[in-house]
Order: sequence, then structure tokens, then C-alpha cells
Amino acid sequence: MSQVEKPLKFLFINFELPQSKRVQFEKIIQTQTPQSSTHLSQTTNEQ
Repeated sequence: MSQVEKPLKFLFINFELPQSKRVQFEKIIQTQTPQSSTHLSQTTNEQ
């Protein structure tokens, strides 16, 4: 697990996303650069 994924997994637990959504996000994150993942987490926070 990378440093980027750790805070995102923490966010997922906080928001209690459904398992399907969580897996979907993880797949997206794995195919993106750390910078994109950070942006994704910021966008998720704003919703």
C-alpha cells in the first residue's frame, strides 16, 4: 500500500462507501499517478 492510498482508505472508512464504490475507486487510483490520486481525494472531500 502506497503513502497515497493510506489516507484514501481512511477516507473510505469515514464516508462508509459501499464496497463496490470502494473497489471502483481503488481501481481508478491504481491506474493514476500519485498526483491524480491526491486530486481525487480532494474532490471527494468537497462533495
